Amino acid sequence: MKIIVLEGLPTTGKTTTMGMVYATLVANGANQISFTPLNTPNDFEAVVKYEKKKLAIYSEGDTLKNCYAAINKFAPTIDVLVMAYSRKKIQLVINPKLYKEIRLQKNVESASVHRVQANATDCKAIINNI
Repeated sequence: MKIIVLEGLPTTGKTTTMGMVYATLVANGANQISFTPLNTPNDFEAVVKYEKKKLAIYSEGDTLKNCYAAINKFAPTIDVLVMAYSRKKIQLVINPKLYKEIRLQKNVESASVHRVQANATDCKAIINNI
């Protein structure tokens, strides 16, 4: 399984970007298999079929426990897991012998980059790595 991790500080738009990834995939022909809202506002997990690959999108990456639970849940049946990870003091470690990892750093808004633009840039990077 390939794991694409969008890593960033809290409240930088990771969940919003996961929603954009989901919406973009569906708009481009992905077939929704499941969509489940999670415990925290706006967080979700979804499974889609896209270009002959089964993908899971997981936005509730605020704790290492949640991240590892998502990896364990989806590893047996998914080709690509796209997940948010809220960077904290303890680093998320993914075993390279078991999974191919692509880690993307969350773009954040600045004086010259609007938040919507930063999220769209991240969404495009994720989809290009699927």
